[in-house]
Amino acid sequence: MLEQVKKADLDSDIPREEGQSFGDYVQALHSYIDDLKNMEVHNGLHIFGEAPQGQELRDYLWLLTRLENGKVPSLQQTLAGLYGLDYYEMLERSGEVCPDDGRTYGMLTDEIFARSEQLIAILFEKDFTPEAQADALALPWVTSAPAECRASLQQVLTFICAKVVPALALTTQEQTNFLRGLDGRYVEPGPSGSPGAGGVDLLPTGRNFYGVDPRTLPTPAAWELGKTLADQAVERFIAEEGRYPENIGMVLWSGSNMRSHGQCIAEILYLLGVQPVWQPGSRRVIRLEPISLTELRRPRIDVMARISGLFRDTMPSVVQLIDQAVLMVGALEEDEALNYVRKHITQGAQELEAQGETPEDAWRAAAYRVFGDAPGAYGAGVAALLENKNWEDVDDLRAVYVRWGGHVYGGKTRGVYRPELFEKRLSVLDIAIKNEDNHDTNMLSSDDYNAYHGGMIAATRSLRGVAPKGYAGDSTDRGHVATHSV
Repeated sequence: MLEQVKKADLDSDIPREEGQSFGDYVQALHSYIDDLKNMEVHNGLHIFGEAPQGQELRDYLWLLTRLENGKVPSLQQTLAGLYGLDYYEMLERSGEVCPDDGRTYGMLTDEIFARSEQLIAILFEKDFTPEAQADALALPWVTSAPAECRASLQQVLTFICAKVVPALALTTQEQTNFLRGLDGRYVEPGPSGSPGAGGVDLLPTGRNFYGVDPRTLPTPAAWELGKTLADQAVERFIAEEGRYPENIGMVLWSGSNMRSHGQCIAEILYLLGVQPVWQPGSRRVIRLEPISLTELRRPRIDVMARISGLFRDTMPSVVQLIDQAVLMVGALEEDEALNYVRKHITQGAQELEAQGETPEDAWRAAAYRVFGDAPGAYGAGVAALLENKNWEDVDDLRAVYVRWGGHVYGGKTRGVYRPELFEKRLSVLDIAIKNEDNHDTNMLSSDDYNAYHGGMIAATRSLRGVAPKGYAGDSTDRGHVATHSV
């Protein structure tokens, strides 16, 4: 088996480095596969108005406590403390043997998962009462744990019984509050977000949820996340291609940027080399400032955004912010070898002038970097095309993707159809990015992921002859952001 693997041309998310022994490579691959296994979430969307019961409830409790929730520690991280180890270090070294135990870190991680399920099962069987907590804390492997670990574990168990379970039980108010809303009665407000990403405080559902003020996006916290995601994408491309990417395409959805408070917006701004300035008190973004090339320590990278219809409707101020950032960077008098935005706008404007446009109109048109559906339209078109099997080759996918998304946004232009500009941007993409901020849904959960992100990759392959790199930034765990290949 190993000999067969040796001979195979493995194209994994972790390419084999030059000079790396096969044993080290297999261990790295083992850790990568373990990581995929540990990210798996079995729970999908629940039935409207029905609180989870039985095994579904137990699965939800595991999901909702696997990350920190405010001051409440992660259940898995707490149990890792029983071994005197850090949970994330165990995940990263899953293929290595723990010197103090004789088993691999991956085996210890599996044991942590099993013990998490055991604790939740005990609480479930005794209806999450104080007696159930006492029984869980009386397990032999718990009583022998250090006092600090036992105290943290008790905090998590109390959190499950006193906060998480009652909040999940209120799922029934989705139906009652929906009827109250239809009757014109008051419905209690509440924030939106992903409970499974350390956001149990977002529960219960069924409230009149609000998102965020788009004028505050990206927030300072999201700015730091976006910078990390941008750095990871650039560094990964350099490692794979040996050069900087000049053109990047990103898919922007409204819901994910509401949940993450604008991390994708921040990533675009940082790739362009500009930073937001927040107003004291309101924390609204009041202006943008260029980041000096000395501080940036890389070229300014050209970024195109393919926004969803909902993003267009809910975040018009952000659309203008991105457009302002592109125009600002394009106007900087810098070496085009260090400012790809200026380089490409200048080239595009010259081509449009040669076709008869005025210099002002040509520059404005060449600088559009936000594309989306026509006003009032939604979707990328590709999903319906695939479902109806109404296509023959990748060129058909490109034609539909461009037809749906070829409307420009920026300045006073709100959805004018300029397919030739969209095709121009797609034809030069080095990377296509669609970030994920939670594991409740993923690219196999909905055909929208394939329509938007897959459609972008297919369109570039059709126009350029070569597919761009497909990356997905994963910020489900805000403390451990990672960028994966599609």
